[in-house]
Amino acid sequence: MSSPQISIIVCTYQRPANLRRVLASIAGQREVDGKFEVVVADDGSTDETPQIVEQFRKSVRFPVQFTTHPHGGFCPGRARNEGVAASRGEYVLLLDGDCLLPRDHVRMQLAKRMPGVVRVGDSIRLERGPSASVSEEFATRGRLTRVASLAERARIKLRAAKSTFYNLRNHPDRPRLIANNVALWKKDYERVNGFDQSYVGWGAEDDDFGFRLRRAGLQLRTILWWTTCYHLWHPKDPSAPDGRTGGDNYNYLRRGFHLVKCCDGLVKRTWQELSIAAAGPLPTSSVLRQIFPDSRPRFVADGPAEVEVLFTPGPGAFTGRAQCNVLVALDHSADSLLAAPEAHLVLSNEPLPGVPSERQFLLTQWQTA
Repeated sequence: MSSPQISIIVCTYQRPANLRRVLASIAGQREVDGKFEVVVADDGSTDETPQIVEQFRKSVRFPVQFTTHPHGGFCPGRARNEGVAASRGEYVLLLDGDCLLPRDHVRMQLAKRMPGVVRVGDSIRLERGPSASVSEEFATRGRLTRVASLAERARIKLRAAKSTFYNLRNHPDRPRLIANNVALWKKDYERVNGFDQSYVGWGAEDDDFGFRLRRAGLQLRTILWWTTCYHLWHPKDPSAPDGRTGGDNYNYLRRGFHLVKCCDGLVKRTWQELSIAAAGPLPTSSVLRQIFPDSRPRFVADGPAEVEVLFTPGPGAFTGRAQCNVLVALDHSADSLLAAPEAHLVLSNEPLPGVPSERQFLLTQWQTA
């Protein structure tokens, strides 16, 4: 069996009625016969979701896969990673299981593929009444503008214009990536190790994903001039904070550093697998054994590293080229205090004055840090 051109990854959890309609809208796609597959990426639903997917698989002529795992807290990043890992296409379209597609959505996503470009979008938010009126048959026909408000359709046009303006101005973090409607090359997804599964609960995992894609040198460009999707109404997720940027996930997002290739993603990366450089002289072997009793880091001699480690006291300074700066403060000398503001993480035997507690760890907590 030949590989499809595009894999549609549908992320879902405990919303079977919405999933049925989303799958129906995928079945209604036109001019893409033989070009796509569907992977329903489930976050551990305990309802009829597996049966819905199996029934759908038997009713269509394109490949359909299903991935799932025991639910351990809302983690769409894990579901998406598992779906992408199972996919066979060289291009992937990430959707949420409550986002309906107009009939030309997949065709337009394929037409707008470009090397080094991630196509980002958004969704028209359907109100509660119109959402309830959408049947599977209606979703298949794809005439979704009939249930969308004029205000929402105007908002999407404005968002498309803003996104283009941001691209023209080379804005550092706009347009935003919203994971309910985004398409990219699978190799680029793998390049950043997919979504960071440390985000558990609602929100921020897509902001993190977009940030790391940009750090990897990819451009985020809008798809909204050509197509969008339609978001079915549902109650607010219990894990969602009151404000968009509140809660543990957004605190984690604002931690100050991001490895482009996250550790808890498509594959699990231990600290021994990171590229680490010394930002100054190394301490004695006995001190290194104290900090790294089980396995000493392999310090790279040349080229950029993901992590720079500076040992104080002693000469040296962070270069600013690494994705994460780690200060190993063996005392509270002037060298340590001077380097601390440039460090993302600090390891020491006692807390270093002026450094936030969430950035400080004991020398024996290297792996935890």
